[in-house]
Amino acid sequence: MAIYVSGFICQDVIEEKSGLYSALRFADRLTVTFPAGVDPKTLAPLSAHVLILYRSEDPQRFPSTIKILDPEGQGPPPRIDNIVIDGGIRGHMSHAHLVLQPGKAGLWWIEVSVNDEVRLRIPFEIIHTLQSGSHPDQPQIQT
Repeated sequence: MAIYVSGFICQDVIEEKSGLYSALRFADRLTVTFPAGVDPKTLAPLSAHVLILYRSEDPQRFPSTIKILDPEGQGPPPRIDNIVIDGGIRGHMSHAHLVLQPGKAGLWWIEVSVNDEVRLRIPFEIIHTLQSGSHPDQPQIQT
């Protein structure tokens, strides 16, 4: 039977004791503004989250891989989960914390594979701009 996969990126996630998730501030773009003369590769890593929902009409067990790919197609080792779905309305929600390097501007991808087949690609863009104004010494981040 088919396995359906959906997901999104957000700024933060609250996990309740019951296992329910609340997503805060959906995002697909991040603008990093920094002073002239600052190497953006020296900026501190940024935190984001991805929530992935798996569903199937019938009970299923399968491995799922979540990869973060920077604009050069590189990333940390993938996260591998063993997913169990009861079928029907009873799906499975996975939460992954993302650490993004703001010095790498461009299009990032979150890839989710099921049984070694890419089933979902979520784009995320980091944009660089030079800072102007009265406080040119502090980097600013805007979603």
